[in-house]
Amino acid sequence: MQAFIARQPIFDRKLNVVAYELLFRDGLDNVFDFSNGTEATSRVIVNSFLNFDFESLTRGKRAFINVDRNILVRDYLHLFSPEHIVPEILETVRPDKEVLTACQELKQQGFELSLDDVIEYDDVAELAQYLDIVKVDFSQTDAEQQSRLAHRCHAESIKVLAEKVETKTEFLRAERLGYHFFQGFFFSQPTLLARKDIAGNKLHYLELLRLINGPSIDFEGLSKVIQRDLSLSYRLLRYVNARSLTWQREIRSLHQALVALGIDSVKNWASLVTVSILADDTPDELLRLSISRARFCELLAGRLSRPDMSSDVFLVGMLSLLDVILDVPMAELLETVPLSPNIRGALLGTEGFERQLLDLVIAYENAAWSDVASISGDLGTDMGDLPDLFIEALDWSNESFASES
Repeated sequence: MQAFIARQPIFDRKLNVVAYELLFRDGLDNVFDFSNGTEATSRVIVNSFLNFDFESLTRGKRAFINVDRNILVRDYLHLFSPEHIVPEILETVRPDKEVLTACQELKQQGFELSLDDVIEYDDVAELAQYLDIVKVDFSQTDAEQQSRLAHRCHAESIKVLAEKVETKTEFLRAERLGYHFFQGFFFSQPTLLARKDIAGNKLHYLELLRLINGPSIDFEGLSKVIQRDLSLSYRLLRYVNARSLTWQREIRSLHQALVALGIDSVKNWASLVTVSILADDTPDELLRLSISRARFCELLAGRLSRPDMSSDVFLVGMLSLLDVILDVPMAELLETVPLSPNIRGALLGTEGFERQLLDLVIAYENAAWSDVASISGDLGTDMGDLPDLFIEALDWSNESFASES
């Protein structure tokens, strides 16, 4: 049985990623179906987790995993280490005697426990003595409720996590109220509180994007731009080494290296290094997400027998968060970079193959399984390929991030 998985980062107050929530399904025909709570469903969720490489998914961080009553009261969680997972008790679980006993046993084994989708403190009261973290649903609560919940949890020495945080304004409010952790898409769709100029040194890297996306690439001119920047020169040579290319002779110039790499690889390298440098003062997770998104798009294009589009969709994925990284609207950014019409259109939301692929990747990242099913159907994607491609993209992102750090 095919297992599907996505993940969402959990941040601390310094916007460091401290954990991921892992979201599993055993197939798209039971999307969002935790209603029956049968032993079979419980086994599917746990076994799905065991089918994936934990290190690739979490980079050594802990994983929050949704648990229903069946998972909680049976022995399934004993398969895991308290150092690896935080059981996240669903809001539908009623704290009866069996549930309370299971929580007590898990605490004795060293697990931290979290309660999901809390709206009122009454939801917490009966489980409070066993809880380490309470997740407050910001989409279903107002500022007064959010403040009251934080105050009550602080009084019980329970940490609070603001989930479904959609805007920077909500994040700042949660931070002000003393929330310890944050989860949601506020970094993907930020609220522009003020217009921020792009620093002069960053304009240099936007110039690099312009050069590789013109009607033709002048390798000689490009090498002259790169050699004026020690960081770019060093990163290019590291990339050449990482590619494990077989050379008939030693590389004697940057121009020679660029020609040997070829246009598609140069475009990929330039977009990767540009975004990594532009993102140097933003959370690492944004860069990791850009890199994995680019690779996921590229892999999907190949699996759909569209290798001719791999370079274009890689660039679409890599640049899809550039507006967030620079805090400047995408339309304004694209005025300075002469991208091809199909890439530009995809980044601005225009329908087309590139945009469909990006929408599929974003839906998969967000565990929006119904959207994943719909877009996959339109593209003719084999759904069974997605989990493995997702993991491959994460691995590639981790390796690329290490080489650019």
